[in-house]
Amino acid sequence: MPTYSVRCRNAYCRARKVIKKHPAEYKIVPKCKVCGQTKGWRIEGREYSKRNLCRCAGPVSSSGYNFPHKTDHPLCDQHPEGYYNQAKRAGVEDEDIPVEYLPERFKSGTDTDCPF
Repeated sequence: MPTYSVRCRNAYCRARKVIKKHPAEYKIVPKCKVCGQTKGWRIEGREYSKRNLCRCAGPVSSSGYNFPHKTDHPLCDQHPEGYYNQAKRAGVEDEDIPVEYLPERFKSGTDTDCPF
């Protein structure tokens, strides 16, 4: 069992809590501050780990700096529509965006046209 702090999430109210030990090691399990339950604590998986964060220059916060984010963030450079979403957020029109940055749904005009 780990000897470091463990990030947990309550299955009932989805609240987060950092506890000193694994929930199974406690004789008296800590209460949730939100719902008051003592059961239902689950260890957060790797998807919440800092290892899976991307640090590209894609998303910029409202204060003007880049922040660590997951690669499925819609403004990430590694996201399939990342450059398109960044351009739209900057106010660029669709006809001014290069074709290679357009999403697949905009590249072929025949698929989006109504056949009727």
